[in-house]
Amino acid sequence: MITYLLESTLVLGLFYSLFLLLKNEKTFHFNRFYILGSLIAAIALPLISLPFSLPGAASTASVMLEELVVSAGEPVQSEQAGWPYLGVLLYGIITLLMAANLLMQLLHIHRVKRKNKATQEEGYTLVKMQGTETHFSFFNVIFINTTATDDQQDIARILKHEKAHARQWHSADVLLLELVKVFCWFNPFVWLFKSLMMHNHEFLADQRVVLQGADKATYLHQIVKHTLSNYNVALVNNFNYSLTKKRVMMMTKNRKNWLYAIKIAIILPLIAGITFLFSCSENAMDTQETESAAGQNISEIQEETVVLSAKAKEDNSKVEHELFMIVEDMPEFEGGEASTFRNFIAKNLAYPEKAKEQSIEGKVFVQFVVGADGKVKNTEVVRSAHPLLDAEAIRVVNLSPEWTPGMQRGKNVAVQFTFPINFKLQ
Repeated sequence: MITYLLESTLVLGLFYSLFLLLKNEKTFHFNRFYILGSLIAAIALPLISLPFSLPGAASTASVMLEELVVSAGEPVQSEQAGWPYLGVLLYGIITLLMAANLLMQLLHIHRVKRKNKATQEEGYTLVKMQGTETHFSFFNVIFINTTATDDQQDIARILKHEKAHARQWHSADVLLLELVKVFCWFNPFVWLFKSLMMHNHEFLADQRVVLQGADKATYLHQIVKHTLSNYNVALVNNFNYSLTKKRVMMMTKNRKNWLYAIKIAIILPLIAGITFLFSCSENAMDTQETESAAGQNISEIQEETVVLSAKAKEDNSKVEHELFMIVEDMPEFEGGEASTFRNFIAKNLAYPEKAKEQSIEGKVFVQFVVGADGKVKNTEVVRSAHPLLDAEAIRVVNLSPEWTPGMQRGKNVAVQFTFPINFKLQ
């Protein structure tokens, strides 16, 4: 969980850094989908596992079995081990408070709608308010303060602005971000993206009003006039959210297509690189490291099997004459699939007491050979976590009963496996 949250924060931070190249460009629609894509990427990329292989890398050194996660039977009662629980408790409390705040905002919008007059218009609901609250919209419900101005042309322009928010579904963007913020409240980039998103929504709505024929100078004057008021519900799009200076700048700025093209040419490869980096699964990356470590031992094993083969010819006895990774008929554990081997290991493995006392955890990669006679042999650790964990992993793998040996071209052969065992305290 902690690893996921940290990776999610890092992904969003990288995407935010790239967006700084675009935030002053008049590419509002692209910017909108970039922001949404960044949020989705931060949620999804740490969960995606893609196979990965370096160009020119050696072929798979052994069959990689599915990882086994082993948890300690009881939590470690120590001051060090207590901190994670306090961290989880604090995270849970703040998350609940954030969720409660979001719910209160939704209820407030509902109360405002219920206590004021609402009429059904073409494609939206119009709520006419009275009091100090300014105009805003939430999905297809538009709230207009009829006491804020008597100028019907002003009201018409404000209505066009809020209808642009409603028709472009800006509230869906905001609601998604608010949901992300509930669970990732600690991520500063979520809050920074919130500001960028709200500004971009205002730029989109302003652009839509001007394209519909509104006089730009008159519309800018109206923006300035309504800036002094404020609406304190962060979940809605409202007419005066954005800083006046930024909105005026965007409405009067000329777009430089050549500069935008250069920025896109820089950003797109970096986005692809970030996506590739974070979508590679830990197991896939670990497999590469395991293959590298295992590769150092392959030549020694192969040399040993050559010697055994020569001795086999002299003694006329059956021995392993070649080491395989993939064969026509893979070895089977006690007549079943290799997954039953994981169940055997899980049943017989014990989390070392000294490791629990010292809050030691980690992933051990054990490599072993299922020989032509079905016996497990040549067991070794190719990636260590800690001597205590390594020893237990070796011990339990060596307890394995005989397998049904693998077969290649009708003959029993030796097949090599790598088995990751992940020791976790909780």
